[in-house]
Amino acid sequence: MKYASANMQGQMDNGLVTAVKHFPGEGADDHDQHYNCEINEMSIAEWDNVFGKVFQGLIDQGTMSIMPGHIALPSYQKYYADDMSGQVMPATYSKALLTNLLREKLGFNGLIVSDNTCIAGASNYLPRYQAVPQMLMAGIDLILYSFDMDEDLDYLKAALQDGRLTMERLNEAVTRNLAVKASLGLHDKQKEGTLVPDEAALDVLGCVEHRDLARRCASDAVTLVKNGQNLLPLNTKEHQKILLTVISDPWEREHIETLVKKQLEEAGFTVTVSNPNDSIPKDNSVRNWQKKYDLFLYISHQESARKDKLSLRINWHQAGNLPRFSADIPTVHISFGNPFELYDLPNIKTYINAYCLTDIVVEETLKKVLGQSDFKGISPVDPFCGKDYLRY
Repeated sequence: MKYASANMQGQMDNGLVTAVKHFPGEGADDHDQHYNCEINEMSIAEWDNVFGKVFQGLIDQGTMSIMPGHIALPSYQKYYADDMSGQVMPATYSKALLTNLLREKLGFNGLIVSDNTCIAGASNYLPRYQAVPQMLMAGIDLILYSFDMDEDLDYLKAALQDGRLTMERLNEAVTRNLAVKASLGLHDKQKEGTLVPDEAALDVLGCVEHRDLARRCASDAVTLVKNGQNLLPLNTKEHQKILLTVISDPWEREHIETLVKKQLEEAGFTVTVSNPNDSIPKDNSVRNWQKKYDLFLYISHQESARKDKLSLRINWHQAGNLPRFSADIPTVHISFGNPFELYDLPNIKTYINAYCLTDIVVEETLKKVLGQSDFKGISPVDPFCGKDYLRY
C-alpha cells in the first residue's frame, strides 16, 4: 500500500489519471487472464483484510479510475447473489463485484475502465452480443478494445432496444468519462491549443536529473547476497581472463553482452563471450578450462512478472555453459530479474541480486563488482527461499 500510494500520488501530482488495477485483486492463483479467467478464492474476511484494504486506501486517496481484471471472486459474488453466481465469471461482467462491492461498499465513484475485452479471459465467457451490454450494466464505464467497433455498437443498440441495457446506465457511463476529462481541464486545453504539449516537453526525457536519480536508486538497491569465496572485488591480477555467459531471451542477450564486455574490458579484463550454441570442446578437462579462464561470470535476466511463465527456473539451454566447474574455477552469478535464482544455484558461492535490467543498473552493478562502489542494498525478499543450505 505504501508504494502503490506513493506511485499514484506522483502521477496525480503531474496531471495524470491512474487506473488502479486489477480489481478485485490478481495473483491469487496461477491462471493467465490471456487464456482463462483468474479465480481469487479468498473468503470475504481474507479479501477485506488484504486486497480490500489496498483498494479502499487508494479510493480514499482519490484515484479517479479503477480497472477490473478478468478475475472472479466467488465469495463476494455469492454473497451479493450475483445473477451469474454458480459460474466462474470474471469481474468484467459482474454487477456484484463492480456495483455492489466496488461502488457501494468501497464507495468508488470514479471511472471503471475494462481491461482488454478481446483476450480469452473475457471473450470465452459470454457471446459478444451479450458481453458488450453486460459490461456496461455490470458497471464498466469505458470498454477497451474491440474485435469490430461497428459490430459492438450494433450489439449496444440492440440491447438498448430490447431492454438489456438502459439509457440511464449508458448516460451514467458517458457522464463519468466526461467528468474525468473535465477534471483534467482537457476541454480548456483543447480551446487553448495546449492539449498536446510541444516538443520542448520531451526535454525532460533522459535529463541529467532523472539519470542521476536512476543511478542513485540503482546504487542503493543492488544487493550482495553471498560472497562466500571472498572473490569481490574482482581484480585483473587474479581474474584477468573472464568467460561471460548471459542467460536471457535471445533478443536482449547481445545488448547485455556488449554492455558488460565493454565495461569489464575498459577496466583491463579480457572477456570472452560464451555462445549458447557452442558445442562442448574436445578438451573438456578441468585443467583446460583453468588454463583458458580465471573466472566464470554468469548474468541472467528473467522477468518475474511475466504471466506466460507459471514457474521461473534457469533455462540452461539458453546458457550453453552450465556451471559445472564452480568448485574448480571462481564463479560469480548476477541476476537482473528474478531475485530467487539462488534456488537453482546452490553451489554458487558469489551471488548478486540487481533486480531489473537497464543500462544504468548494469553499469552500477559492475562498479560494485569491480570495487569502484560499495554494495548498499538490503534484500527486500528472502533470496535463500527459506533454505539454510543456500546461505553457504
